[in-house]
Amino acid sequence: MNEEKHIIKRLVYSFENMNEETLGSVLIIDSLKKSLTDFGWKYKADIPNIKGFKIKCLLKNGNTETKKVKKGLEKNATYYIDDFIDVVMWKNNIP
Repeated sequence: MNEEKHIIKRLVYSFENMNEETLGSVLIIDSLKKSLTDFGWKYKADIPNIKGFKIKCLLKNGNTETKKVKKGLEKNATYYIDDFIDVVMWKNNIP
């Protein structure tokens, strides 16, 4: 099993067994996310505000899904992606 898949499996396990009362759970998850940046994954806070931009999202369950950045309809609306809460990290959706 390659290292990236192994880290993703550990991350999913950490989310499934996370105890919100312990700082250790959060530190482990943050450490695993940092490890994934070596494989081109980026933090979800860094999703670009480009309407129509397609990104590959890593979800909390370990699956990946292509999502498109959208913009709200109102003036000065914010950009978003569907099911943002389930996204852990993302990378460019290079075909």
